[in-house]
Amino acid sequence: MKKSIPFACVLFTAAALHAAKPQVALDAAFVPGADYFGHGLQCDAPVVKKMNEIALKFAEEMGASKDPQFGLYKHTHAFQELMKAHGLSEENGVKSVFSVDFSKLFAILDDAINGKRNGAKPSFNDIRFVIAYLCKEPLADDALQKLVPAAITLFSDEDAPPIASVENFTHGGAKGVRVTLDLEDVEFSFPFEADMFKIRPLAAVLLGENKVVYVGFEDDVTAAVDRANVGQKSEMTPEAKALVAEKTAGRAFDDHVFALAFVMPETLRRGAAKLEEIAMAKGRLPPGMSPVFDALKNLRGFRVVGNLGETVECAVGFSLDTPARAENFRDFMEINALSLAKIGLYQVRGKNTPLSESLKAVAEETSVTVHAAVTADDYQAFLDFSKKFAGEETTRENNEVRDGWDW
Repeated sequence: MKKSIPFACVLFTAAALHAAKPQVALDAAFVPGADYFGHGLQCDAPVVKKMNEIALKFAEEMGASKDPQFGLYKHTHAFQELMKAHGLSEENGVKSVFSVDFSKLFAILDDAINGKRNGAKPSFNDIRFVIAYLCKEPLADDALQKLVPAAITLFSDEDAPPIASVENFTHGGAKGVRVTLDLEDVEFSFPFEADMFKIRPLAAVLLGENKVVYVGFEDDVTAAVDRANVGQKSEMTPEAKALVAEKTAGRAFDDHVFALAFVMPETLRRGAAKLEEIAMAKGRLPPGMSPVFDALKNLRGFRVVGNLGETVECAVGFSLDTPARAENFRDFMEINALSLAKIGLYQVRGKNTPLSESLKAVAEETSVTVHAAVTADDYQAFLDFSKKFAGEETTRENNEVRDGWDW
């Protein structure tokens, strides 16, 4: 008598085979309907090494600072060492991809713009996202169980309760951790309501032969794992497909070392039209701003791309609807925005630099692309300016308090 293999077992075996392939896991990470997405490729260009050295030196210089805005820099070196210790070194990285769906959040904003008061308030829970990271070599089975709690401890205030709890988590053969944030006692400088920070659980898991890490909200991560297990590649919306089909700086979207794209929601286009209408009615529309509003009302989206060598070659591509509108917006960028930017850079640096000389706007069919070349010296100058600006702000605030001003 022949023995039959249950159909469910066949499906399970096929799913396991799909999930074992790193590229399948990477392809499945894209959140369906995402309007903000991108990728980054590992690159050992000289400018990256130099900028990293500058960042670490800056972190050491700011190590004794109590200014919270430098907290991230203070832990830069420690965090890098922590990542390396658990297999996530720069040398082991191949590619990272991310995708975010803002549609629910923009629907709530759209109701607010149109005067609909249905009680819904914007929250980070209205966002769906997944970040995926591909490694050359597989990570240890318990890498995330060790890394995540250590990272949370690193960035937590020693004198305050932990900001998150971590527990082991598995789904569809993927193993990792589930993170529940506790932000009730955390003070934020953002002018948002507290409900915005009541965030649903996050998850970080390993799959694809332990070479792919997923990070995101738990339900988004589990959905991505389910797609990977059946070998399903996520589909882009028609708007997203159209946005990445256009070349930026002469290259396809996937051919850049790093690239991100944002599909312009209809909500924001209507919002721009309403702002223009209000400004015109009150006689407060600044001269020369018409091309900007005209572009915003007809913007399909934008792309930010970059390539590495001796400098970071950046380009921002604005996708519009007609060549005529693209040329008008290009003229505005060249005559107004970039001219002011060059003047500002000259005042900060005291000289023309490769960055200021590289700034230009180019119209190509229905797109306008703004080009810039950033050097390690530009990055150093930015950090120096940040440090100086923060010092001046602290001095000003101290003087205001001393003089009895209530700001």
